[in-house]
Amino acid sequence: MLRYIFIFPIFALLLVSCNKEEVIPEMPVCNTNSSYQFVSSPGSWWAYEWVWVDSLGVETSHTPKDTIRILSDTIIGGHSYAVKSGSYLGGATSSIQRDSLGYIVSPNGYVYYHSNGGGDTIATESNPVFNSYSMAFLGSTTKTVPAGTFDVDVDIQSHLYSPDSTWFSPCDSVWVRHSSYVTGIGEIASQTGYVSLLQSECKYLERRLVSYYIAP
Repeated sequence: MLRYIFIFPIFALLLVSCNKEEVIPEMPVCNTNSSYQFVSSPGSWWAYEWVWVDSLGVETSHTPKDTIRILSDTIIGGHSYAVKSGSYLGGATSSIQRDSLGYIVSPNGYVYYHSNGGGDTIATESNPVFNSYSMAFLGSTTKTVPAGTFDVDVDIQSHLYSPDSTWFSPCDSVWVRHSSYVTGIGEIASQTGYVSLLQSECKYLERRLVSYYIAP
């Protein structure tokens, strides 16, 4: 049975699918840079590819291709929100977000971005398979994806570790997954994986930006 870490843009809950695979939603995106520009213009879109990365860094293509679009904006509680829709590993996903004085939030108040200092813990998760905590940092590196080479503005690091304090995998006591964001563009890369493959082969998936359009 494959246990799968599913990054989905809603509040972190442990879900179980019909085939009994444990699922983890997407870690929140914390904006540690107050000058970060959130894209909210209808008509904007992002296209991604997936690749497998093994313990030696060897990469192989993975079939699903994802696209995220801002379909429209909508007024909720007197505020304008961007309505996003698309796919994640081939499965449908959607979200509604707005910029509230530097906080990117959902209609129910869930915070996707905020402007606190780097290195603060922004989310935690605990279940029988693994525990995790996510931290936000100012970007300090560049990242190359098919769409180009970018200076990373926000780096979200989610640390996964075993509840019994044993090594999470043969390669790492803690596995750290990264999501990289660029101001005025959005997500350019993010990581996920099946827990069984992470723990047995140190093998994970990475989503990479292939092309995008930011509407005026």
